[in-house]
Amino acid sequence: MTSFGAWLDRWAVERSDHPAIIESSPDGDHITVTYGDLHRQVVEAAKALAAQGVAPGHRVVWLGENRISFLVQFLACSRLGAIFTPLNTRLTAAEQTAQVTWAAPAVVDGDVSATDRVVELRAAAANAPTVDAASAIDASDPALLVYTSGTTGRPKGAVHTHRSLNAVVDMGVATQGLTATDIGLAFLPLF
Repeated sequence: MTSFGAWLDRWAVERSDHPAIIESSPDGDHITVTYGDLHRQVVEAAKALAAQGVAPGHRVVWLGENRISFLVQFLACSRLGAIFTPLNTRLTAAEQTAQVTWAAPAVVDGDVSATDRVVELRAAAANAPTVDAASAIDASDPALLVYTSGTTGRPKGAVHTHRSLNAVVDMGVATQGLTATDIGLAFLPLF
């Protein structure tokens, strides 16, 4: 299976010392993570999730801002065949709780900015049945579960497969003529 993010294994070798992510803070500080460092962080995060019992097909809820940790957790889930489920940080506690209950995650986690809410959401997840693990993973399996904006009703879960995420990246690279030296700016919320 070619999971979304499988390219990281190759780029960790071919471009080990090149910047993969630059995180900027409002006070002007920058954190740069190379492809080699990103790969190490993703492997460690995947091991930590596996130690918590996360397996292919399990959902992992994430609450946090646009940070390196968001991308690390997303790629770690993909590596395991788990379904990354980021929550909108701007929703009310009741809305987030409803989404966690619906998602039935194996794990709820988040970055340091969301520690208190993560603890509350873990309690909500404990009352939801967990989705059974899959026996094998395939490119057509879910990789990402994101919620719609809910402009005409409650938000709905939209599923993206490993194949569809890879196709979006491939199309973006082809249509925009992107190269390995280009830098993209992510200013919209990653959730």
